[in-house]
Amino acid sequence: MKKGYVVPLLEKIAFGVGDMPGNLTYPALQFYFVYYVVNISGVPAHLAALVYPIGRVWGAFMDVIIGRISDNTESRFGRRRPYLLFGTRLSDRQGVGCVHGRNHRKDF
Repeated sequence: MKKGYVVPLLEKIAFGVGDMPGNLTYPALQFYFVYYVVNISGVPAHLAALVYPIGRVWGAFMDVIIGRISDNTESRFGRRRPYLLFGTRLSDRQGVGCVHGRNHRKDF
C-alpha cells in the first residue's frame, strides 16, 4: 500500500455492509441456543450459562495448539485445507446432534 493512502469512504461502507450478515446471524443463533438448552432440553440456566466462558477458555488454548499443528502440516492440499474440509463435516454433525439428540430433561 502506498504511503499516505486513505481508504475511500464508499469502500469502508461496503466492507461494513458485507460483514453485517455474520454479525447479525451469530448472536441470533446464540440466543436461540440458550433458549433451546434451557427450555427444551431442560438444562438448568446456571449450567447453560457456563457454555460461553468455557468455550472461550477452551478456544484460547486450542487456537494456539491447532495453529501450531496446521503451520507444520505438509500435504498436497496445503497447510489449512485438510483441516477445513474435516472440520466442516465434524461441525455439521455436531450441530445436527445438538438438536436431534435425546431429551436430557430427566437427567437434571
